[in-house]
Amino acid sequence: MFQFPEKMLKVFRDDSLQDLFEKNGFVVAPFYNEDEVRELRNLYERIPPKDEKGHFPSTFSKDLNYRTVADKEI
Repeated sequence: MFQFPEKMLKVFRDDSLQDLFEKNGFVVAPFYNEDEVRELRNLYERIPPKDEKGHFPSTFSKDLNYRTVADKEI
């Protein structure tokens, strides 16, 4: 099994998450709840970027208005 170095850089502010990360190599942390995910999906459908296809980070969009609104809403 992979062994972390003795003096590992701290990745998490929460010591319990850091301990789990050092022990297991990963953590499962709460992120968005169901309502927040639903809001993000609605945003995605409400403000599609113009003339762009596929999946990509909004920061790569050529549409400045889209990037601005997405950043503000998220």
